Amino acid sequence: MVSNRLCGNCEHFRLGRGQKFFNCTCAEHSGVKYAKQVRGDTKACDAFSPPKQRPEPTPGRLCNWRRIILIAALIIIIALLAWGAYTCATRSGEPEPTLTPTPTGTANPTPTSIPVTPSPMPTPESVSYFQIGEWLSSTDTLINITSVERTKLYSTPGPVSAPPEASFIFITLTMFNSSSLPITVQATDFSLIDRYGISYAAQELGVFFYGAFPFMAATLEPGHNVDGKILFVVPDVSAGLEIRSVVDGYKVGWKLPY
Repeated sequence: MVSNRLCGNCEHFRLGRGQKFFNCTCAEHSGVKYAKQVRGDTKACDAFSPPKQRPEPTPGRLCNWRRIILIAALIIIIALLAWGAYTCATRSGEPEPTLTPTPTGTANPTPTSIPVTPSPMPTPESVSYFQIGEWLSSTDTLINITSVERTKLYSTPGPVSAPPEASFIFITLTMFNSSSLPITVQATDFSLIDRYGISYAAQELGVFFYGAFPFMAATLEPGHNVDGKILFVVPDVSAGLEIRSVVDGYKVGWKLPY
């Protein structure tokens, strides 16, 4: 019986052969140590009391750490369910994407050749040219530019200077009425152009200039002629100058040496 007892001081119990008592100086009872005579069948020492058994867990109840684990698992499951519900609600409000069908046919063929009709280029302006001093004969008129002059100064009778960076161009013109009816002549029927196509109109010389060609419309009787000077003002840099007019519906011109 003694060997089956559990106690931290069992090594003090030395029961001899045939003995029933043992004088123990380490006996303990109810937490008080003392020396006494003990025997194995009297339970005089707490060392001979059977060990206390652990209480059996009550069915249906969980330990604290298991309860904590269960609560945490429930929280995680609830959070996952809430996140899933939120995701579904958000996606339900978005329009479903429309799938664009991929064309299965071939691409538009590139034309190998396209007939192109070239646009006609503008033809150069048709002008009939005459030399200085050469007579031009029309249905009712004979015209001759007898001389040209480029200068910076002329008299009327007082001196007249050209504007800055400009020059005077004088042409001397003779016209003869070869018809049987009066015709109208005037300086504005003639113009001056340069190589860039810039046109310069005739300028009035004034009533005091001697030998001016009629600037305004004047009547030329049959068999009579009129001559005089026509004035133009051009920039000093101008070049390729020509006199232009229209006679019997055709453009005529005289190239100047400037």
